[in-house]
Amino acid sequence: MNRHEQQARGLPRRILLATDMTSRCDRATERALTLSQDWNASIIVLHVLDPDLATASSSPALLANWHQRLQDHVKTYFVTGAEDVLTLVEQGEAAEVITRVARTQKCDLIVTGFTSLVGLEHFLVDNTADRILLMSATPLLIGRLRARSNYHKILIAIDFSEASRHALDLATAWFPQAALTLFHAYDTPFSTFVSHEDWQKDYREAAILDYADFVARCGGEASSLPIVFEAGSPAPVLAHYVTKNEVDLVVAAQSPSDLLKRLFGTTTRTFEDDIPCDLLIVPMG
Repeated sequence: MNRHEQQARGLPRRILLATDMTSRCDRATERALTLSQDWNASIIVLHVLDPDLATASSSPALLANWHQRLQDHVKTYFVTGAEDVLTLVEQGEAAEVITRVARTQKCDLIVTGFTSLVGLEHFLVDNTADRILLMSATPLLIGRLRARSNYHKILIAIDFSEASRHALDLATAWFPQAALTLFHAYDTPFSTFVSHEDWQKDYREAAILDYADFVARCGGEASSLPIVFEAGSPAPVLAHYVTKNEVDLVVAAQSPSDLLKRLFGTTTRTFEDDIPCDLLIVPMG
């Protein structure tokens, strides 16, 4: 694929891979490489030093040592072309550094393998992925699966908002060869206390009407895709569908209606426990 075709399809031209150089980022690294090859995109590899180590690591010699370690790490993944990869070692708070580098380097996608990149001792109190989403307008891909091949089955979680429409447009542009399916989960209030079938049917019919309006706003692309309606709390029903149907990637919008919070709990960290596949979070931009 040449640069003209890449630009015409709106594909990423620069991918920022944020890694802590541990095994928990291996799968994200593999996925970043696969996507860069598919899209003819360049990769920038970033390692952010733990804030607690920043003072001790601030000397030029120590920073050079960290940079050499990162370059050696990159060479283990690249059969050829490792010398063309831009590697950066930065100090500071992880989300702030990642967001700044993505902006200054004009990256179109951030890829990482863990929701927290500042060390296990900080994992329970810090969520880097959530903080990136608050500060950045760049899509964020959290890699969980082995990148043995391209994405085959992609689930687009929608709530019929404009943010969902943006996520749908991005998914269809970036992954035209994959099998795309829309997914909408709807709660039925008081379902714990009321089991009347007509009650649940009313909410399903309301969701179908909202979907029809969404399709009218989106145009032909949405109408050509299959959609799954599921009643229940979004996170568990989505996780069940992903597992049962061997979905490779879930695409979700960072939506004003708080779709992500409803899908994955209070933070994207819930994904690590509940959603057994890769996750692409699309900001409104």
